[in-house]
Amino acid sequence: MNAATTRSARLILLSLFVTALGNSAMIPFMAYFIMQELHMSALHVTGYSVAASLLTMLCNRVVGERIDRGGRMFDYVAVGNIGLMVASLAVLVVPTYLTVLLAAAPCLALAGAGVSAVYILGRLFAERNGLDVQRYNAKVRTMVSTGWMFGPALSYLIAARGGSFYVFLFVLALSIAALATTAISLPRDFRTEKRETRSASENPGWFDNRPLWLAAGACFLFNIAHVLCASALPLFYIREAHLPVYAPGLSLTFKCLAEIVAIMGSSYITERIGRRNALYFAAVAGHGGLRRPA
Repeated sequence: MNAATTRSARLILLSLFVTALGNSAMIPFMAYFIMQELHMSALHVTGYSVAASLLTMLCNRVVGERIDRGGRMFDYVAVGNIGLMVASLAVLVVPTYLTVLLAAAPCLALAGAGVSAVYILGRLFAERNGLDVQRYNAKVRTMVSTGWMFGPALSYLIAARGGSFYVFLFVLALSIAALATTAISLPRDFRTEKRETRSASENPGWFDNRPLWLAAGACFLFNIAHVLCASALPLFYIREAHLPVYAPGLSLTFKCLAEIVAIMGSSYITERIGRRNALYFAAVAGHGGLRRPA
């Protein structure tokens, strides 16, 4: 691997880290902001979470399809950075629930799709440049977890010291830094190879591929458990456990630290016990972790 390839590989990881840091500083903070700062009910948090989740799925689907058709990945990552910028600026200027629902939710969905685009870019970069794909993918996921290790802790610490205004100001600064890092780090014309469009007779039916639907269902359940836990735990720590404001961020820091260890060891574990058993182990561990606070 030549020096230029090594430099590009590191810059992609840097861009992903800064982008993940900005997203993680705002996304877990929104439930706390809605209830503690806007003085809304848990039902309003549910409404926001449902809207944000559906919009994120839609954005990921649209961005994924456009990337498969040969769209420039840089564009989607940059749009995601701009989405984070607009979301933080909107809530900063007009801190109302309507702003959260109509501006922050769709813009944060775009930001999430931007992170997904960097995932795809990193994998394709490794494949095309002869890197160890499994190891580079582990580094990509580690960068995201490292961003999430620091982002929530910083945002809740800022909230404890100065209030939510400074949290969104901090996120705005991070989004500008993420956009600048993306402009410097990512290749402009990186695309996937266009896939040939199949005729209607060649395309399988929606429910013909049962193993794929089972895999998608498992991924969905893992993700919905993760999202619900990430949304509810900050409020549980503050309202039920009566911990200080910075406690949710500190909790997420340790959670992401454990996640980094799990990611780095996942290839070793799957080689030893198999992928299916590794998923069983993850499900049991997740069940135990979610039951523990109750």
